[in-house]
Amino acid sequence: SKELKKLISINSGIVSTGYVNETKKSALYINAFGLLSPSLIEGFGIPVLDACCLGLNCFASDCSSHREIENMYDFNKYLKLLPPKSITKWSDIFYDKKLLNMENKVTLMSRLSRYQNFKEILKNDFIFKLNNLISNK
Repeated sequence: SKELKKLISINSGIVSTGYVNETKKSALYINAFGLLSPSLIEGFGIPVLDACCLGLNCFASDCSSHREIENMYDFNKYLKLLPPKSITKWSDIFYDKKLLNMENKVTLMSRLSRYQNFKEILKNDFIFKLNNLISNK
């Protein structure tokens, strides 16, 4: 983490936000070019899940939780998994034409609509599976 702090301090283009509440997080995601999640270890991967629900380009480590998310719905269209220690592959992201092509207001509205849709899909899927689990006991 000392090396990361050093890189951040000499790079004006990198912002370390610390804790971000849900309102600020939503604004960041809606207006982002993409999400980078190079985690070596990840719980379920909620930031990656949120990005895929929005239709936001996402580059993430190939840990098991991110592989699980990649296999959900159409999320593989938005999620590219990379080995976390491959500096070359991660640096190639910045030459990705999809990422550099910043979206317009139509795309931002599309992200909001997509997120609302997946919020309902995931909630209903969770309730269905929970009811089945309880019913089968």
